[in-house]
Amino acid sequence: MIKNCLFAMALLSLALAGGCAKGGNGTGSGITVTVSDGNISAIYPNQQVTFTATVTGTTNHTVTWSLSGTACTGTPNPCGTIDKNTGVYVAPAAVPSPATLTITATSAADSTATGAVTVHIVLIAVTVTPTTVTVGNGLEQQFTAIAVPDDAPQKFTWSLTCTTTPCGTLVQDQNTSGLALYTAGSNQAVTVSATSTVDTQSADTVKFSVVASRLTPNSMYGFQFSGYDSSNKPVAVVGSVTTGANGSITGGVEDILPTPPSGNPLAINSGSYIPSTNNINSNNLGTLTLNLGNGTTNTYTA
Repeated sequence: MIKNCLFAMALLSLALAGGCAKGGNGTGSGITVTVSDGNISAIYPNQQVTFTATVTGTTNHTVTWSLSGTACTGTPNPCGTIDKNTGVYVAPAAVPSPATLTITATSAADSTATGAVTVHIVLIAVTVTPTTVTVGNGLEQQFTAIAVPDDAPQKFTWSLTCTTTPCGTLVQDQNTSGLALYTAGSNQAVTVSATSTVDTQSADTVKFSVVASRLTPNSMYGFQFSGYDSSNKPVAVVGSVTTGANGSITGGVEDILPTPPSGNPLAINSGSYIPSTNNINSNNLGTLTLNLGNGTTNTYTA
């Protein structure tokens, strides 16, 4: 009986000793580290993200940052860089393969106390609209750029190229990065491009033609149109327009049947007439765009 009791006490003594060993997330010292990514669903090429770490169980809240992953070997690191002191991570210009990596914070007070988060690097796709357009010389056309996925930074750099001069101008909106206004120059082929400021390898371009406007500068025209609207309902229009120095529409009035809710006549503030590129010698084919005083735009294609 005595020998059995001594053996049981020896086993108990070993079990208690094993419970005092450090391991895992610093559980032996009571220190834990939690990493936050600010609820970021994805990181994009060249994007900069600051990670934060919360340390509990010690007054020393200092951590050392590191990154790891299957593809994270070589110089420079294909997975990007992270500042070991600040947690500022800069994604690589190209997406690594595989595109998943781990950001780890290690407690300065206990190297066994770590916290980590898994992140994914995702390519950005840029789309510019409209994709098909013809602009009359001296006239304006607005372009819109969006980045996909939707939560990707919607920041762009716009550029303009053409075959001859004058090329015209492309002005980015001061408040919305994804908007740019093109003012056409002479008749020629033009390319408008939008490039993501985060992922500079992601861009989209629209190629179009600048053609001669069929409207003579500083003149007055009458027009009539009959056909069908987008709902396949019959519509008839008559009116007159005046043109400015560059042949664009600067004013006028129109009457529409059936009469719109705002009544007739409707004031025309601006607009354009672009002849059809399929039959450039015909005055009967083309698109008449009228920007009205009530804030609406009517487009008639013959």
